[in-house]
Amino acid sequence: MKKLILFLALSCFVATGVNAQVDLNSMASKATGTATNVENTAKALGELANGIAPGALNSSWLTNKTSWLKGASTVTSASGAGKLLGQLGGFLKPSATKSGFDLSKWISTANTLKSFSGVGSSIKSLLGGMNASSLTSSFLKNKDTYMSLLNTLK
Repeated sequence: MKKLILFLALSCFVATGVNAQVDLNSMASKATGTATNVENTAKALGELANGIAPGALNSSWLTNKTSWLKGASTVTSASGAGKLLGQLGGFLKPSATKSGFDLSKWISTANTLKSFSGVGSSIKSLLGGMNASSLTSSFLKNKDTYMSLLNTLK
């Protein structure tokens, strides 16, 4: 009986000690950061797609737009966002980008993204390589706000 009481007391002591070692605030912060990245990435993808002028997209976009936007709104990872960006790049007409911008290389890079900050950088790169006429006037008017959104991706 003494061994059982000693065992239970020791178990409680160890359990309390282990609990004290876990930084719950840090864990909550990391979880919130990931959720924010996912939410902001989904928002950024949707705004980007809706900010591209219809004339800058090929005819395949019309048949894929709904499913692409649904995928963008439910994205859960940086790699998933990268694949969506690669798909979106594939829907762009060559005339949508500036001379010298290598869209096929950009698509290849987008398809291999592994971080949310990489997603933000990749979108910035695409926007830098696009002709202003390929973006809607509404998007251009709010571009600074959009760039601030991209800067939140970590």
